[in-house]
Amino acid sequence: MINKNKPAELILFIISLGVFISAAVLGWIRLQYGFNFIDEGWQMTEAWRLTVGDDLLRDKFTGALRNATLLNALVFKMYPEISLLEFRKLYFILSILSLFFFSVSLYRTTSHKVFFYPMIFSIFSFTGLDVTGIVPYLQYYTYPHFFLTVHLSFFILGVIQESPLLRKVFFFISGIFLWLLSFSLLHLALIVVSIIIIFVIMKLIRVHRIHFSFMDVFMIALPFILLWTMIIAIYGKNFIANIVSSFQIISSLPTYRIGLLLTINWEHAKLMIASLIFLVVFFMSARILKTTYMLGVQAILATLLWSAIQTNLWGFYKGGTSGALWFACLLLSSSFLFLFYLIVKIARKENWEQAEIINLILFVSATVAAINGIFFSSFGLLVAVFSSIPMVAAMIFSFLSLRTIQRRSFVLRWIMTIILLTPFYYTMSSDRWNFNFYDVSPQQATVEIKEGFCKGIKTNPIYKDLYEWISRTSNAYSAKDDFIISYVSSPMVHMIARRRPATDDSYIAFDVLPLEYFDKSLKFAIKHGRRPRLVYVFEAMPALISLNPENPYLIWMNQQITFPANDPFSKYVVEHMTMIERFTISEQLSIYARCFIDNAYRLETSLNQNHP
Repeated sequence: MINKNKPAELILFIISLGVFISAAVLGWIRLQYGFNFIDEGWQMTEAWRLTVGDDLLRDKFTGALRNATLLNALVFKMYPEISLLEFRKLYFILSILSLFFFSVSLYRTTSHKVFFYPMIFSIFSFTGLDVTGIVPYLQYYTYPHFFLTVHLSFFILGVIQESPLLRKVFFFISGIFLWLLSFSLLHLALIVVSIIIIFVIMKLIRVHRIHFSFMDVFMIALPFILLWTMIIAIYGKNFIANIVSSFQIISSLPTYRIGLLLTINWEHAKLMIASLIFLVVFFMSARILKTTYMLGVQAILATLLWSAIQTNLWGFYKGGTSGALWFACLLLSSSFLFLFYLIVKIARKENWEQAEIINLILFVSATVAAINGIFFSSFGLLVAVFSSIPMVAAMIFSFLSLRTIQRRSFVLRWIMTIILLTPFYYTMSSDRWNFNFYDVSPQQATVEIKEGFCKGIKTNPIYKDLYEWISRTSNAYSAKDDFIISYVSSPMVHMIARRRPATDDSYIAFDVLPLEYFDKSLKFAIKHGRRPRLVYVFEAMPALISLNPENPYLIWMNQQITFPANDPFSKYVVEHMTMIERFTISEQLSIYARCFIDNAYRLETSLNQNHP
C-alpha cells in the first residue's frame, strides 16, 4: 500500500526495508559465533538420538511434554550429516518466513502503510524467533513462536475472507498450525481457549462487516482435535503414561513448584510498572500535545527508558537479557492497555473497525500464549518474548489506529513508531550481538572449528581444544554404536562424539533433578543393554560466565563436584571403569574433564591385541 504519487512513502519504505535487510545480514553472520555444551547440546542430542535407535517415549521418561524434539529429529532424519551451523541457518530461514507470511496477511487485512512493516519487524530479522539470545535455535520455545505467527497469519486472512470455501480453508490451515504449536510444547495446548475468547468478545461488540461464527471456531478446532486424536490413537497408553510420569517428575522439582511459579517477582514488577507508565505517557503525548512538544516529550521518555535499560542508574535489572525482559514488559503492558480499551469500547457500545478486530485477534491470541508460557516456565515474564511478533504488531497498529494519531501525517507516525521502539530494539540487538550464552562474545571468538558437528563455528581456544579432545578420545576408545555418559551438564559431548546417551536424559545436572532420578535412569540403562563404553566427567559444566554485565572478563563456572562424588554415576565409574585421559579446563580453579573407559571392554581389547 505505497502511493507511487507520494515519493515520501517510497523513500520511507526504502529506508525501512534497508534497515530490515541490513539487520538480516548481520543476523546471518552472527549465527556462526559461539556455542554451548549445555542447553543447545541438549536440544540437539535429544533429537539426534531418535534417529539412531532411541525412542521418545520408551527411552525417555519425560519425552511427551516437549515434542519439538520430534520435529528436530525429522530434520536429522532427512539430513543426517547436518551441522550445528546449518541447523541455525534453518532456524533463521524459518524466522524470516514467519515474518513474510505475517506481513503478507497484515498487508491484506489492515489499512496501515506497508512501509511500517520492515521497521517494526527489523529486530526479528536480526535475532530470529528468540530475542533473548539464550535459545537462538529450533527448540520448544522458538517452534511455538513460529507456529503462533503462521497460525495468526491464516486466522486473520480467514476473518476477512468473503468466499465461504476460502474462509474454511484458511481457518483449517490456521488450526493445523495451532495444533503444531501445542504439539511442540504440550502445555501450550491451552491456547485453544483463545479462539473461544475471541468468539465470545465478538458476540459482545458491535462489528462492522466482519464476523466470526461458531462454524469458523469449529473449522479451526477441527484439525486441532483430529490431530491430537490421531497422536493418542497411535501412541496410546504409552503417550498418556509418559505425560503422567513427566508431570510427576517435573512437579517434584523446586524450580517448577506451583507456589514458586505464582510468586511475584518484584524486580519484574518494577519493570512492568515503568513500562506501563512509559506507554501511557507516550500515547497521551501523541493525543494532546502539538507536534514539536510531542516529539520532545517522546524523545525524553525514550532516552530515560534507554538509560534505565542500559545502566543500573535507575535501580532496574541489568543483565545479558535485560533488553528482552524490558521488551516483554512493554508488550505485556500494551496488552493491559488494550484490555482497558476493550472494556471501554464494550461499555460505550461503539462500532469496531476492521483494523481493531485484527488487533483484537492478535492481542488475545498472543497474550493467552504468553500468560500460558509464563505460568509454566521458570523464565518468568521473559517468556512473553516468544509471542512477540504478533504482540508488537498489535501494539503498534493499535497505536496507529487511534483517531488522534491517524490525523497526523504518515511521516510523523513513522517517526513516532521509531522513537517508541528504539530503546528496546537497540538494547536487544546490542545484547544479542555481545552476549553469547556460556561462550565468549564474537569479538573474542578467535578460533574456528574445522570439522564435525560444530564445523564452521567460531569460539574460544579452550572450547576448540576441548572439542577436539572429545572427538579424538571417543573415536579412539569407542565405536559408532556404543553408548556414553557425560556429566555434569555437558550434553553437547554426545553430538561431538556422535555417541548415544546411555541414560534417558543427556542433561545430567545434580542441582536440577534429584539423585534418585539419576539412580533410576542408570539402572534402566544397564537393564536394557545400554552399558556405557565411555564416561566423561566434568567437575563443573564447561561454561563461561561474566562477573557482571558491564565487564567483558569471563570466568569458568565454579566447581560443582569433586570426583568421585556421592552420586550414582560417580559410584558406577569407580566400580566399573578406569580413567584413560584428563583435560584441564581451568588450572586456577582446578577444574578438569576426565574420560573413563569400561573395564570389561578395556580387558577385551587388551586380550584381542595380545592374541590376534
